[in-house]
Amino acid sequence: MKSQIKVANANLADCFLQLILIANTIKKLPSRGIVEFHQHCIESFNKYWDKFDPKIYILAYFLHPAYRARGLKAVYWKTITTTAAQIWQNNGGDRRSCNRLLAQMRNYELRKSPYNQKFNSHLETPMSWWLTIKDKYDYLPALAIMVFSITPHSAGCKRIFSTLGWLYEMESNYDVEELIQQYSLDNELEGNTL
Repeated sequence: MKSQIKVANANLADCFLQLILIANTIKKLPSRGIVEFHQHCIESFNKYWDKFDPKIYILAYFLHPAYRARGLKAVYWKTITTTAAQIWQNNGGDRRSCNRLLAQMRNYELRKSPYNQKFNSHLETPMSWWLTIKDKYDYLPALAIMVFSITPHSAGCKRIFSTLGWLYEMESNYDVEELIQQYSLDNELEGNTL
């Protein structure tokens, strides 16, 4: 995990996915014989999770062309669209452009043109992918570029990964598909705790 997060082009979606991986690892820890340790891990994770506002991370996860909110339940659509609309309006967007932005988000989710382009994580970044998207109104690409311009380097984020990062070493690397099959992201987000 450390190498994944310390990559220069790490983004909020990557951090979100790593947090879910850590939570998954903690849940899989055997509790027999080490109940206190297991409980300590859960409490430590929850302590740091509570300091996060996951809405921007969920939006970034949605906007990441490799993830596109896979594994999130439909109930998070409201969180995604509300967060996008708030960011858009806080950056000078009016009601009309916000409505167009939301329409573009629906087209993106449905993979309608121009949002149906493939993404290759070995050859491009989410930022470079979004920079190539051309729509009549470039509202969604502009929002995505804003979100992917946020560098996840806050002290709180670093503290979580340094405190709990070793847990990830006990698990093999998952690809996104395998993770989503094994563990529903909804479990972590419903109560914002394990």
